[in-house]
Parts: sequence; structure tokens; C-alpha cells
Amino acid sequence: MQELPFECRPIQEGSSLLIRGFPSGAKPYEEVLTFLRKGTMLQKYGRHGNPKYHYFRLGAEDTQLQWESKNGRIRYVQLLRMRHFQRGQETDVFRRRPQPLKAFLSFSILYMDDKRNERSLDVICLNHGDFEMWYWGIQVVRSYPPSQFYAFMAQRNVVEEPKKLFIPPQIKVDVTRSQETVTSTTLSRTSTPNTATTHPFSPAPDSAPVAPPNTILAPASQAGGPHGAGAV
Repeated sequence: MQELPFECRPIQEGSSLLIRGFPSGAKPYEEVLTFLRKGTMLQKYGRHGNPKYHYFRLGAEDTQLQWESKNGRIRYVQLLRMRHFQRGQETDVFRRRPQPLKAFLSFSILYMDDKRNERSLDVICLNHGDFEMWYWGIQVVRSYPPSQFYAFMAQRNVVEEPKKLFIPPQIKVDVTRSQETVTSTTLSRTSTPNTATTHPFSPAPDSAPVAPPNTILAPASQAGGPHGAGAV
């Protein structure tokens, strides 16, 4: 089986896989697959008669390259039976009626038929854009079937680097503390009155010390006279 050229193998860019090797630039796999599924007209050479135009597309769940013959019968070539891809008009079928001016739009697919005989599917594309999508695209889908491709993408989406948890630098986390210790600490914080509105992780503001709630203050008469301390 012919290996896909290295320049046409998928490469990862961000969260998507692109296919290199296209003259117009790298293309997403989904774009190539959509083009082949919709299909286009191709001029097909046969072993007998003049070349004729047929509509080609992927079919049978992307496992066959199909076209409709003049009598309405669906003909096809299994992608798994394709052995070689050849640019230009080099096969015996092409040499019978060559079109040199369209050689750059022509390619052949060598495959094995149901009787295990090697045959060629020889076609000419309408324009250069169709040629690069058909010639390179059919090789990409054959080497990377959609079922395997989407399974690979699903695996990449699941196996991701765990997100790092941000912890403020002033907070020290002790993983050995038990749940009971954490609960008691929380209760002790809520039991202490705090009239100032501050962020729970902010340091305490600089202020005068506040007397504990159970401290008994001395009467005003003992703290500097009947009017309190410092009365004049």
C-alpha cells in the first residue's frame, strides 16, 4: 500500500488538525472531507469510447469513490483497494487519447477490482482547485478515514493538561488538616464580632487594640473623676 507523502500528513495547530501539501495552503480536514462528499464533475477516461463527464463523490460512509454511469448505474472504487496515485496522463488508457494541455489537471488511481485484477481510474479535473482537492484529498481520507480521525480528535480533547489552581500567595494551604479542624476554625472566625468590612483574605487594618468581649471595664468614677478620664 502506498504511504501518504509526508508533506500531506496532518499537523496540529491550536485545537485543530490541518492537512499540508496543498498548493493553496494547509486545509482543515473537515474542509477536505466536505468537498469530497459533495463531489464535482470529472472527465473520465474509459477503456473504450471517448472520455465522458461524470459526477464523482464519496459514498457508502466515505469508503467508496462513486460515480454514476450513463445508464444510471452507480459505479465505485473501494478506497481500501486503491494502491497507487499517479499525476499526469501516464497510463495506457490516457495514452490512447491524450490531452497534453490538460495533463496538469489529470491523475490516475491504480486499484484492484473484485477479481483481484489491477485497473486504473483515469480522470481530468475541471480546474486546478478541484485537482488539488481530489488528488491530495482522496489520499488523505484513504489514509485517515473519518471514523479514525474523529476518534483521534476526541481523545485529544479528553486528554488535556490539568488546569492549575490559583492560590493567593498570602494563604498557606495545609492539606494535612482534618475537616474538623477546618470547621472549628471557621466557627471561631464567625463568632468574633467584626464591624469593619474587609476581604476575608486581607490583612487586618492597623488600629488600636479592642478589648475582649468578657473584659470588665472600670466605672467612670474610678477612671479619673465623675466625668470620666481627663475631665476638666
